[in-house]
Amino acid sequence: MQLTCPNCGETVPAEHINIQQMVAVCPSCDSVFSFTAPDEPGEKTKRRKVKQPDDLTLYDGERLELAFRTNWRMDQDESFMGAAILGGVFSLIAFIMLGGTLQGEIPFFLPLFMGIIATSADYAIALRLFNQTHITMDSEEISISRRPLPGLRAPQHVSLSGVIAIHAEETLASRENHYDTPRFRVWAETVDGTQRTIATDLVEEYAYFVAQRLQERLDLLNDVDVSRLDADQETDNEAISPQMMVEDMQNQQRCSASQKAALALPSFFSHLR
Repeated sequence: MQLTCPNCGETVPAEHINIQQMVAVCPSCDSVFSFTAPDEPGEKTKRRKVKQPDDLTLYDGERLELAFRTNWRMDQDESFMGAAILGGVFSLIAFIMLGGTLQGEIPFFLPLFMGIIATSADYAIALRLFNQTHITMDSEEISISRRPLPGLRAPQHVSLSGVIAIHAEETLASRENHYDTPRFRVWAETVDGTQRTIATDLVEEYAYFVAQRLQERLDLLNDVDVSRLDADQETDNEAISPQMMVEDMQNQQRCSASQKAALALPSFFSHLR
């Protein structure tokens, strides 16, 4: 886990973090703030283990990769059904108009226009039927994309900076409308309480399994980061207090200002001559 400054939002490098006293100094705005370390493995929140869904593909290596389809209950999906009806109607109209165009009764651009609309609707249907959601997690971010057919939306990237937990919960629309197949979303919680959506419109078993695997990888990354920071701190012979860290930064700034003034003096006296 990387620390972010609650004042300016910048990432705080490891050399400005005091693990022993659980404080950090932001080099960008000089703010001093405290933080809490991730729970130890034995203290982590116990979550119910979810079995991997049969149609979900998992690769757990240098990066964590999950791939699955989200084409559940298409007969009750209003956007999908609307696209299917629209594509069928405009395909029929385009076919009828094409016959009139061949007979010279209808201008060519009319069936062409209808055909473009029908093709667009059919492509939207293909995106829902054949594309898979791909979630990839490394040490820096979580990437979410839809493949293999190219869509209109660019891949989504969720930074892991400041992320402390991954959750799954039923969507507000699902709760309010009492869906017979409840829909869930997976989201990341940051240290300041911000929610970053990772995936939405998932059925329950998929949502909880995705959140479970992402949380496990996040715990692993946090353990590695804390161990590295502890090792860095142990190499120092004495603990550095927050006040000393601030004073050191201020001294560096004063030295920099003095050096600039010293460099400017020869130029100033040369002008006086």
